[in-house]
Amino acid sequence: MFGQEKRVYDFWAPRLEAEGFELVRVKLMGKATESSRQTLQIMIDSENENGVTIGDCQKVSRQMSVILDVEDPIDGEYTLEVSSPGIDRPLTKLAHYEKFTGSRVILKTLTAYDGQRRFQGTLTEVIRDDQGHDVVVIMGLVNSEMVELHFPYVDIESAQITTELLAKNKKKGRKKS
Repeated sequence: MFGQEKRVYDFWAPRLEAEGFELVRVKLMGKATESSRQTLQIMIDSENENGVTIGDCQKVSRQMSVILDVEDPIDGEYTLEVSSPGIDRPLTKLAHYEKFTGSRVILKTLTAYDGQRRFQGTLTEVIRDDQGHDVVVIMGLVNSEMVELHFPYVDIESAQITTELLAKNKKKGRKKS
């Protein structure tokens, strides 16, 4: 995260945290032109047992709109969109990898490994290597064989939990009759 996105993140993360929310991601999408606007996507989460509600998103959106209009950290016109991480939750911080150990993930690396930059598997752990670097470990399929894959955290471009999380949440929410 750089530039405008980082300014928005740095300003809002502590304020939202004070209100019980985690700022998961700030993403500026599109390009402002005379005929189109950018979208400023703000993704929030909550440790509340109900998660993030529509009301939470509306409340945060109203608060942010007022201050963003005054501070004006984004070049050009944009539409503010506040949402929850959803089912295919992005992993944007090392703490997310630790929290979601055991989940199926899809990750994309900055560097190609054996000609490949996209990997899928089960997130097994986060470790520190001998040089003190954080390493994300997944069990994934490579050439029809299940293997343990190690990725330096700094080399992960993006990662998200797969929709398997939906099945887990549905099972948790079922009531026994």
